[in-house]
Amino acid sequence: MVELHGEKVWVKSQYGKYSVFGFNLPLNLNDKNLQ
Repeated sequence: MVELHGEKVWVKSQYGKYSVFGFNLPLNLNDKNLQ
């Protein structure tokens, strides 16, 4: 789904300590359904 919007999933980790997963999605602030 993320790649369909032209974005990427990213991962940052340090073995035995932590893993962070993230992604960005475009936001359309002109959407009439946005409340």
